[in-house]
Parts: sequence; C-alpha cells; structure tokens
Amino acid sequence: MSEFSKIMEKGKLFIDTAMIEEISEVATWGILSGVTTNPKIIATQGVEMSPELVKKIVDIVPGPVSLEVPSNDYEEFVRLGKLYHSYSPEHVVIKVAMNQQGLKATKELAKFGIPTNITAVYTFDQAVLAGRAGGKFVSLFYNRIIDTKRDEFLTVQLSKTIADKAVILSILPSIKKDSELYLEADKKARDFANNDIRRTREFFDSHGIKSEIIVGSIRHYTDVSTAIEHGAHIVTVPTKFFTEMSFHPGTEKTIQEFNDAYAARNKK
Repeated sequence: MSEFSKIMEKGKLFIDTAMIEEISEVATWGILSGVTTNPKIIATQGVEMSPELVKKIVDIVPGPVSLEVPSNDYEEFVRLGKLYHSYSPEHVVIKVAMNQQGLKATKELAKFGIPTNITAVYTFDQAVLAGRAGGKFVSLFYNRIIDTKRDEFLTVQLSKTIADKAVILSILPSIKKDSELYLEADKKARDFANNDIRRTREFFDSHGIKSEIIVGSIRHYTDVSTAIEHGAHIVTVPTKFFTEMSFHPGTEKTIQEFNDAYAARNKK
C-alpha cells in the first residue's frame, strides 16, 4: 500500500454523543462517518438506549453506531450485544471492554456476524490483543492515557525526594499545571500517547490486521488533528470541538473584509 493510500485511509470523523439535535446539526456539514456512545453519555444526556434512538441516529448518519454494553460480564456482553445489534444490524457495533471478558465476547459475537468496538484501550499491548481478537474497531482513550502516564512520570520525579508513596499520591492533585515539573511530565505523557497511536497503526498495517483505530477521550480540538497525524483511522469527537474546529478569527475577519469591499463597491 502506498503512503498516499495510507493517508487516505486515515482521518474519518465520528461524533461522540447520543443527542439527536447535535448529530443532526453536524451531519449537515457533510463530515460525519459514524457515531459513538457510551453508558455515561447515555446517562448524562438523559436519553434511552432503544431501537427508536438508533433508528433516528442511522437515519441521519448511515454509518457505524457504537452502543456499549453497561456491564463487565461476558454473559451480559453477549446477551445485550445480540439485543443491541438487532436494533439495526447493518449499523450497530457493540462496544465491549478491553479485558478478558470483552475479548471472549468479541470472539463469541463474531460467530453471529456481530462486529465489536473494543473500548477503553490504554496501552499498545492491549491494542495488540484487541486487534488480534478481531474487533472491528479498537478505541484508544487518548487523554486518559495522557493522564495516567503523566501521573506515572510525576511519581517517578517526586520519588527521588519523597519516599512515602502515599504522600506522593496526595501531592499529585496539587501540582500546578504551569509548573516546570508538570509541563515536563505532560509533554512526556503526550509523546507516549502519540507514540501508542503510531505503534498501533504500524502493527496493524504490517500484520494485516483489519481493525480500525478509533481515538477518543478528546479534550481539545487540536487533539483531533494530532491523532490523525499519528495514524488514527477515526477520531470520535464531542460536538463542541467540531464547533471550535470550524472557527478562526482570521477567517471571520477576512470574509468580513471581502464582504465589506463588495458592499462598498455596490454603493458607488
């Protein structure tokens, strides 16, 4: 596969919400390839996981819709996976946890032609297992990976002068985000997360693994382009960051300048 072909296979955008109004608005921009949800989104947005909700979503975005089983049990993964998939067999992908139960469920659901999105992947090792298990999607939790690694790097630094781990853990939340210590750890953590995306993509490509990498846990609009640059097939994005991505004051100023010039010409 050429480098150009690899680039063209990256950069699809999913929306990370269950709110029909939000999906409808962003879909009018012509940029969406799918939708992801999770139990926290469903709970906080006050919607119900139902065939009616799924039908509304796929009528707007006729792509993959990830529905997560709110459990950590193999039997529930399989039972609810079959139920949720029946809501729209052409579109629904079942989200299962990245653990032994989720891997087992991925294999079992595949027997019924039910695709899975193996979620909450924090490490390259987990991504390897998820890809080998045959998940249609493998979801890396970008900023949660950064949070974890940042704390690890900070702990290493603090342990050079503080022996008591309990004391270190109590200090971590109070470290100022503009301090040199925090910024250095944050940079290392971001480099680690970016490298995890790159390594996962390279492993999948070189070993013929068909799973697509979804990068989620997006907390800033620039996370989207960063994930794509490092090899994500897909980035799933909360609605507010799509809005931020579409705006730049320079664009607004320039367009206003052009429009004002045209209006002035017509007044002559």
